[in-house]
Parts: sequence; structure tokens; C-alpha cells
Amino acid sequence: MSDLSNDEIADLRSKVETGELHPKEAKKRLARELTARFHSPEAAQAAEDNFEKVFQKGGVPDDLAEMRCTASEPIALPQLMVEAGLVNSTSEGRRMIQQGAVTIDGIKASDISMAISPEGEMLIKVGKRRFCKILFG
Repeated sequence: MSDLSNDEIADLRSKVETGELHPKEAKKRLARELTARFHSPEAAQAAEDNFEKVFQKGGVPDDLAEMRCTASEPIALPQLMVEAGLVNSTSEGRRMIQQGAVTIDGIKASDISMAISPEGEMLIKVGKRRFCKILFG
């Protein structure tokens, strides 16, 4: 249940229907209100900022998953994606690479047989929502 009155909700709906307010802005307002209710206004603003950073500006989420890889030999990218929990199978990993949905440190991966050297660290992104920082060693 929202703290908005019925009149305020009707006004939001009317503004969306007339094009005065984008539906996403109405959703963001309601999401901010609910998050503030269950957490805090600061947490609501932080969640909204993180959403915009990741999904609107193509950034990296604040709560980035990390995986330590102890491989001593180069590892196939689809296999690394499985081990990092980014895909369920190497077949899915290969499909995602072929579809152009995989980036490594912001650079699109296009070779399904690419082998990753186990050194340093890297950020793998699959699609718009799956991220993992890989730490080698």
C-alpha cells in the first residue's frame, strides 16, 4: 500500500496517460517510496542512484560479485563464465558471446574459443544484469 492518497495516485496515472510523465518516472517514485518505508530515505536514494548507474548509464553495480580463480593454465571464457555463476552452461556462455552480450573490462568478447590467461583481475559482464569481478591467483 502506498502513502500516496487516491487523488495523488489518480494524478500520477493521468499524467502518465497524457504523456506529461513518463511511466518509468512514476515507477521510480513508487519504488523510492516503498524502499524508504522498509529501509530509509537514504537507502531508497542509494538504490535509485545505483539503478541509474548500472541500467541507464552502463556502469558497474555497487554490490559487485567477486570470484577468486586459482587456475594455473589459460581457461576458456565460456568455462570461466560458468565457474563465476554468470551462465549455467558452457553452451549458454558460447551463445551469449555469439550474441555480443559478453564484455571483458568493457570490451566486447566475440571469440567463443577465447582463452583467458590467469593473471591480474578482470570484470566480466553478461547481458545487462550479470557482473563478476574475477581475481586470479
